[in-house]
Amino acid sequence: MKDEDIDFSDIPPVDRSAFKKMVIRMPEKKSALSIRLDPSIIAWFRKQGRGYQTRINAVLRSYVEVHSFTRKDRRSLPNHTTESIVAKRDKLSR
Repeated sequence: MKDEDIDFSDIPPVDRSAFKKMVIRMPEKKSALSIRLDPSIIAWFRKQGRGYQTRINAVLRSYVEVHSFTRKDRRSLPNHTTESIVAKRDKLSR
């Protein structure tokens, strides 16, 4: 699809007042760490292109989020979220 083929008619105009309401959320500062990974893991992530370290961080963050919920936490989540988290956890534990 070319840029000129994109339909922007359903996007409301943005004026100066919209920017007054916006909040800038800066990304969390990262910590430097030396970690040993299998060469094949590093190669796979590097093959994905620029930002491979950010993707490794995202994968690790997802793993932590899936494994951090207690049963009490899961009860407070909407069903589709709970089912998704439990399914991911169960799939990873196989």
